[in-house]
Amino acid sequence: MARQSKKIVDNIVDLFRKANSSERQKWQTDSQKNYEFFLGDQLTATEIEDLQSGGMPDFIINRITPVIEMMKFFATANNPRWQAVGAEGSDSDVAALHADIADYCWYNSNGNSIYSSVIQDALVKGIGYMQVDVDPDQDRGMGEVVFNSVNPFDVYVDPTSRDFLFRDATYLIIKKDMPKEQLIRLFPDDKRKINSAQPSNLGNNDYSQRDISGSELIFNADVKSSAYTKDGEDDEIIDYYESYFKEKIAYMNLFINMPPSPDEMREIQSEVEENLLSLKKEMEVGFEEQKLKLLQAVQQGEIIEERAILEIEKAEKSMTEELERQRVMMISQMEEAKTRIENRVITEFEYDMMKEDPILVANIVDAIKFYENRIKLCVIAGDKLLYEDILQIKEYPIVPFVYQHTGTPYALGAVSPLIGKQRELNKAHQIMIHNANLASNLRWMYEEGSVPEEEWEKYSSSPGALLKYRQGFAPPQPVQPLPLNSAFYGITENAKRDMEYTSGIYSSMQGDTGSSPETYRGLLAMDEYGTRRIKAWMQNIIEPSLEHL
Repeated sequence: MARQSKKIVDNIVDLFRKANSSERQKWQTDSQKNYEFFLGDQLTATEIEDLQSGGMPDFIINRITPVIEMMKFFATANNPRWQAVGAEGSDSDVAALHADIADYCWYNSNGNSIYSSVIQDALVKGIGYMQVDVDPDQDRGMGEVVFNSVNPFDVYVDPTSRDFLFRDATYLIIKKDMPKEQLIRLFPDDKRKINSAQPSNLGNNDYSQRDISGSELIFNADVKSSAYTKDGEDDEIIDYYESYFKEKIAYMNLFINMPPSPDEMREIQSEVEENLLSLKKEMEVGFEEQKLKLLQAVQQGEIIEERAILEIEKAEKSMTEELERQRVMMISQMEEAKTRIENRVITEFEYDMMKEDPILVANIVDAIKFYENRIKLCVIAGDKLLYEDILQIKEYPIVPFVYQHTGTPYALGAVSPLIGKQRELNKAHQIMIHNANLASNLRWMYEEGSVPEEEWEKYSSSPGALLKYRQGFAPPQPVQPLPLNSAFYGITENAKRDMEYTSGIYSSMQGDTGSSPETYRGLLAMDEYGTRRIKAWMQNIIEPSLEHL
């Protein structure tokens, strides 16, 4: 058993290494850059150093964040609601019950906040994940279905998947680095395994290209300190894997002749006894009538007394036999009426066990073998297998929400096409401000020794300052910056318009009255035309993902 568990662990760790391919790392690097641009950290350490060494400003004009926030608003303005439709009119109550259960699970999981986070991941990182799970401790141990969001950088998908819902993926792995104490809180029954687990030293690399020391942002990869227990002691961080696989499971579609239960048999016997009692009374009356006719015939001399006695005995025996025959026939008819053919689906393993009982085999009318997908879950902490289970679902419980599907698990986000224009906008503003700084703070060319340098550095840009220079030297000459071309000032406006055109989010949608149309009808038209791309994304990607969820 230990050897088999070790093999499972080794296979999953090896599969994770292969899933974390160079293509996947490139996608995460690009997505991390998009995420940093969205949060306003848009300059790398090299760019900041070059700007500062050249005396240029290193500020940014962040136009990406408001655009993404507006796109997220349009996508999450209406909360998802599930509606079940019955196959026929009598199913309306059952359908309403399913819809109410889905709404309850969504409310119980704070689904609106999770949904908003997933949509933001899809817009910024290209893909967001929502997970359907069961919390067995809720409802006092009865369990509840809950929704969770998963960090896209923690999910590793089969690279050969082509479906935007990953329904064709062979495997799907969630990999995290977690402290042991946190894992013990999640799996208290596996405390001994977790304490003895050893990390596999496959920690995630830092995919950020920003200046960590000068950045205002802090990500998980930036936290280099160790974890600590509740007692303040060092806690070891180990790798944690949730691995999902699709497996074909053999099932048997059985049609079984189900005999009456003991309660039904008692009900049948009671009904038979009642019917027989009524029949017996009717037959006894007929027997008395026949007996009276025979006695009258004896008195009238039509038959002899011995014949009458013989006929009476034969009638009595016939009545008893008829009652017993009716009893057997009634029981048989009622058993046949109560016996029903039920359709049941069981695994092939259960069917093989059932075939060992000849009585059960005799009641099987038909058995049809077929295969269905089932999800196999393996949970690993370090080098220990915590548990594995077969989930009674056909698809992965982790549902992707992509922005732009590329035919691979590496989707593109809405930030990607905006980064170029954002850099252009930042650079244009930096150059204009730098040129203005040069014009207001002149540089001077002078002969060495011609001026008191400290005095000129302190007062050369002060209004009304009197600056002296030494006789016998040429007067200092100001170095004027070259004037910017008038067309250069249109670059910023063009960049803003291009970003609005690319994203479909215009300034008027964000309350900018200066750029809004003159008429209310024009404002509605711009809102309609601008949000068509978002509506198409919602209709073609988000709604199918929610239905799949």
